[in-house]
Amino acid sequence: MCRLFALHAGPDDVAAEFWLLDAPDSFARQSETNADGFGMASLTSREGLLLLKSPVQAVSSTTFEGVSRKAKASQYLAHLRYADTGGVALRNTHPFFADGRVFAHNGVVGDLDRLEERLGDARWMVNGETDSERSSPSSPSRSGRPGATSTPASSRRSRSWPPATSSTA
Repeated sequence: MCRLFALHAGPDDVAAEFWLLDAPDSFARQSETNADGFGMASLTSREGLLLLKSPVQAVSSTTFEGVSRKAKASQYLAHLRYADTGGVALRNTHPFFADGRVFAHNGVVGDLDRLEERLGDARWMVNGETDSERSSPSSPSRSGRPGATSTPASSRRSRSWPPATSSTA
């Protein structure tokens, strides 16, 4: 089964080097078993989103090591892939980015025929072969894109960090 790492540090940018590289059971070490690709999304408080994906073991990637040692972000989402559905390829490597969202999944959703049916004419918007991408919150059938069957994106509340506060004097 895939592995996920997530960290939310509020409004502060922090390093995640220990958990990603240096811990006894670090994310990199876990990629020796979950060897079908890695991906990491990090969102900084000032500079924006970095999305890094590769269909190789994280432990053998100098890019993964370099980014993990240098990155400071307020939010991280990292994924190690154990390919159940779809081949080992960049297009199947998590996290996925669509509709302003980052998504990664751990497990098997299954029933690809039903997922394909739900996507309908919007199937062309899915890049990879995984059940995860088809079932993600950013998939066309959930995001209000053409062919979608759920609430349009324009009618959803936007979310931001930090949450808005009000004061009463």
